Amino acid sequence: MNKLINVGVLGCGYWGPLLVRNFKWLSNCKLTAVCDREPKRLAHLQNLYPEVKFLREADVFLRDPQLDAVVVATPVKFHHALAKAALESGKHVMI
Repeated sequence: MNKLINVGVLGCGYWGPLLVRNFKWLSNCKLTAVCDREPKRLAHLQNLYPEVKFLREADVFLRDPQLDAVVVATPVKFHHALAKAALESGKHVMI
């Protein structure tokens, strides 16, 4: 497959930054966007990856037409609702 997969990470708590780092360096993926409600979490990653789009609202993030796939890295109690919203937005989902 030669097409880059545009990936976004939703949630930057414990696992999120690790997933951001890993997806950033995969050769067949392009880390396009990162989303978290906490500005401090986003600020740290923004310094590391200034070319990535950073958002605070999940609904805006999920509506991004550039995203092909979404990685849900939030607390478990939010997985179902966010995964369902991502699938309904036409995204591939990894939890």
